Amino acid sequence: TASLPKSDLQLLRESHRFLRSAEDDDGSWEARLARRYYERLFREYVICDLAGYKEGHVGFRWRTEAEVVQGKGQFHCGHRRCDSSSGLQSYEVDFKYYEAGHRKRALVKARLCEACAYKLHYRHIKAARKRQQREEKLGRRSKRAKVDDDLESTLGVVDVQDLGDDTKDPAESDDGRHAHKSEGSSSNR
Repeated sequence: TASLPKSDLQLLRESHRFLRSAEDDDGSWEARLARRYYERLFREYVICDLAGYKEGHVGFRWRTEAEVVQGKGQFHCGHRRCDSSSGLQSYEVDFKYYEAGHRKRALVKARLCEACAYKLHYRHIKAARKRQQREEKLGRRSKRAKVDDDLESTLGVVDVQDLGDDTKDPAESDDGRHAHKSEGSSSNR
């Protein structure tokens, strides 16, 4: 039995790469097709798929021309299922992925609303909370906090909040009016 020829879409899915290099182009029709598609993508911001965020399964892809025109991923949240346009923040994400049997990394920019940013950082937030609860349970302080305190005492660093009362002008009274200075003040009114 003869196998059916593959469609252009099937060929594109097989030979597409998130980040293309010169090694990926072997001169074949599939490689040229994938290169043309890759060159038409807008690679400034990514579109995220955060459906599996609790397990750490996050997907990224580059924006298409239609999404750029709509403002998706730049003026609207970059999550695939979110259209929020308020409170957007840009994040640089170290994206680690497997492609063509190799482990790869890419630094990508994502623009997300606050709720979607929480999903993007969910695993890190959860790990930090767990670590903090464990330290509180054991009644310990983290090594980082001890090192920070030691460094501050060595350098003589003072919290800005501690200076709140000391920065008050001595010429001001408690009720907010200026008291007259007795020494060296002359007024030409």
